[in-house]
Amino acid sequence: MVSLDINRTLYHEMVGLFIHLTNTCPNIAFVIGMVNRFMSQPQETHLKVIKQIFEYIKSIEDYGFIFDQGANSVLNGHMNETRLGTRRQGTPQHDMF
Repeated sequence: MVSLDINRTLYHEMVGLFIHLTNTCPNIAFVIGMVNRFMSQPQETHLKVIKQIFEYIKSIEDYGFIFDQGANSVLNGHMNETRLGTRRQGTPQHDMF
């Protein structure tokens, strides 16, 4: 299947928007870095990935944390290690932001 060239200006604007979103939504940073690699000659397949990213962001727009100002507030973290696959030496076991 041959991919068609798409409007570069539109592609640049969409990727630029995503780059700003990585500040508040760090879980998309890797995939944004990947689509950013095709800025010079984006194809139709790259635009499809951009649309999937938009759909993902729309699906999580109501997610977030609400912290009570009470004195007994505790932040607990959890990580599902089964999704990580094999661990590499020196890779952190968990992250908290």
